[in-house]
Amino acid sequence: LSPSDIQDELNPNPNFTEAYGSSTKPEGYSSSNSTGTGYFVYDAPNNNMIINTPPAAGVYPKFITPNLGNIVMANSYTVTITVSNYTAGQLYARLILDSSEWTGNTAKFYRLDNYGDLIEGNGVFVYNIPQNATITSTNSSFNSLENKIYITPGNTQGFVGTVESISIIDNSVDNALIPLEIVATQGSFP
Repeated sequence: LSPSDIQDELNPNPNFTEAYGSSTKPEGYSSSNSTGTGYFVYDAPNNNMIINTPPAAGVYPKFITPNLGNIVMANSYTVTITVSNYTAGQLYARLILDSSEWTGNTAKFYRLDNYGDLIEGNGVFVYNIPQNATITSTNSSFNSLENKIYITPGNTQGFVGTVESISIIDNSVDNALIPLEIVATQGSFP
């Protein structure tokens, strides 16, 4: 593969391996409530985020990735979120597009559960967003989340579990090749 053919991981810290400052959160991540206390707790030794949000908490806490670069509709993306130690609830994920894709001052975003399973158990949750996917979701209160993914517990369900990683791959590399390994041949080559 040529370097230009390799799919790009857009999240600079997908596995939470780099800590910020006093290790209260992964490097580059933020939260709409105080990360390190409350709903999201960074477990730095194990490189994961523990989420403990009770049902009907009356809040909509968000755990927010670092900036992912320009997220545009012309590209195709694969988002993968790994969850373990699930106990209860639902977790929603949203991918906010670049402001060049917005209508006026209103953010456009992909509801990832429209492209895969709702997070309500342990597992690897994969969301394949095709090129030029239709956007039906907008919200001007998400403008500060441009080019980021955020996850949030369902307000009436809450969420108790651990997020181990949040990855986003740009699948739109021109002329991308697929790596192959030849394990057997029949006959000989000229």
